Amino acid sequence: MFKSATYLAAACLLFLTLTSNAHSECLPGRSEMEWLDKTITVWKQVRSEALHLEEDKLPWLVLFDEKCVLNVNPDAKFFSGTGQVQSTILGGERVNLYSSEHQGKVTLPDSSIIPPNLTSFAAAYDSGKQSFLAASLPSIWRKAPHLAAEKNLETLVRSVYIHELTHTYH
Repeated sequence: MFKSATYLAAACLLFLTLTSNAHSECLPGRSEMEWLDKTITVWKQVRSEALHLEEDKLPWLVLFDEKCVLNVNPDAKFFSGTGQVQSTILGGERVNLYSSEHQGKVTLPDSSIIPPNLTSFAAAYDSGKQSFLAASLPSIWRKAPHLAAEKNLETLVRSVYIHELTHTYH
């Protein structure tokens, strides 16, 4: 009995280690998460001070790099994604993050599929009642040849995200 329990405990530990490692491999790095946190903070400031919009929950964000997709605040009615979930604070708001490998195909809230290339846009789902932002993370932008000389890439990408987040209110 003790031997079986030991094997079971070892198997559980191995499973937790493997799933934990898979999860951490699909989360953006610390600097990109800090960049995202600041971007959402700036968005909330623009929304409040420049656009005079009331405080509201962050829309569904579908963010991706070359390997993984990160769904931030996905709508439970439409999201059946797999992967690991983590709760964290971004821009002062508690959000749920779902990260998983995308295998070269990023599924969007409206069920369309896009390749994980340089892109950013806002679109509607749920028969136009809800909106989302889909965008590549800065790591993809850094590899774009036409942006190689851009000295303020993080600021440029942040500005694009904020522009697109504004469209989520249209």
